[in-house]
Amino acid sequence: MSPSFRLHNTMDTITSNDFSHTCSIASAAQKHILSQIVSEHYPVSCQVEASTIEGGICLQFMSQFSRLREEQVITHKFFFIERKEVREIIHHVSPDNLRATTVLLVPFYENYNKDYFNVSVCDREGYILTTDAFVFDREGRIGPYSFRQDFVSPIPVLDAYLREEKNYDGNRVARFCVSFEELCSTTPIHILWETIGTTSCRTVLCSPDTPIVTADLPLSGGSAAVNCDWVVIAVDDEERFIAQTSFSLLPELDDGVC
Repeated sequence: MSPSFRLHNTMDTITSNDFSHTCSIASAAQKHILSQIVSEHYPVSCQVEASTIEGGICLQFMSQFSRLREEQVITHKFFFIERKEVREIIHHVSPDNLRATTVLLVPFYENYNKDYFNVSVCDREGYILTTDAFVFDREGRIGPYSFRQDFVSPIPVLDAYLREEKNYDGNRVARFCVSFEELCSTTPIHILWETIGTTSCRTVLCSPDTPIVTADLPLSGGSAAVNCDWVVIAVDDEERFIAQTSFSLLPELDDGVC
């Protein structure tokens, strides 16, 4: 029997519009947080430090809540893309203990001098509370990944979303849709479905008459879906950012109960 999955949106969709006044990934993502335990007025802040050790570096990542009404369980999730590695650490936080700290040892191999990672702080239901990316090197230097304007596509985005729908054959799919305010000519848009260790890409031609792109990930009866954390990204022909969202695929039983 083919596996079946349920789409779990862990945050709302970030678009190029969110980087019009910032180069910070965390700031751009803040208004797209879906978790009920934080708000735009009381966000989670993060800090990261690095120090050298024999054969690598020691990373210390700290998340800090502005306030909490009750005890919560959170997860620090680290995604080392080039290493194809994910690390997850669970923490308990409370109104009296708003900070959580994770220490990671990261080896540096021969001729491997620089790396980066994405990190998300998630609540007990898997919703992202904050997310960011950091670049570091073997000398212990570390800083946020700066999302400069030349990384951002100038194509004006009207809307973007990811949700569960049915395709023409009646099968359940996770459908990513991006629409544009206007297009002057036929424009190729590339949609990438990514998880650690695997990436699939679909290219769609948009036109002034049809300024919209959709791409589907089968939720049942297919081999592409895997029970893990995913991102789906839209980029232009120069690989500049258009839109992105994060989600998980959760196994679904025959009766629809996860």
